[in-house]
Amino acid sequence: MSSTEYQVDRRELQFVVNETLKAGKLCELPDFAEFDEEMFTMIINEASTFSEQVLGPLNENGDRQGCRIENGSVVTPDGFANAWKQLGEGGWLSMNMPPEYGGQGLPEVISIIAKETQLAANQGFTIGASLTSGSANLIYTFGSEEQKTGSFYTGANDDADKIS
Repeated sequence: MSSTEYQVDRRELQFVVNETLKAGKLCELPDFAEFDEEMFTMIINEASTFSEQVLGPLNENGDRQGCRIENGSVVTPDGFANAWKQLGEGGWLSMNMPPEYGGQGLPEVISIIAKETQLAANQGFTIGASLTSGSANLIYTFGSEEQKTGSFYTGANDDADKIS
């Protein structure tokens, strides 16, 4: 492992989630009754793996290449389009969004921890993804029913072919 390779301290995250925040108690609430601590652990581990294996290695590309405009279109650093596709397909954009609109309905605290691993692995990439999550939350809070049921809401229409 190189000195710049990102690695999540899973033990610390699990301690914070289970012992400090007592996130398992959220499962006693009707909105989160289908979840349990074991599922939260699995989700955090998968988020950590995604951040380590997909986003972390792209951090240098973002720093060295940056985004640029070619022929009137924004071109992202090498690997960003594929990472964006994986982010959407993996459901990382819709973790805390309501299931009735295509989200997973997870507690916000689990979503935040997953996003923190992404941010630590690759800040430049994750800031863009955060804008999508923020827009989705805005639509959920103030949007029409038609807007809420559109594929934009969960990131399902995020076609990597449109991202250079």
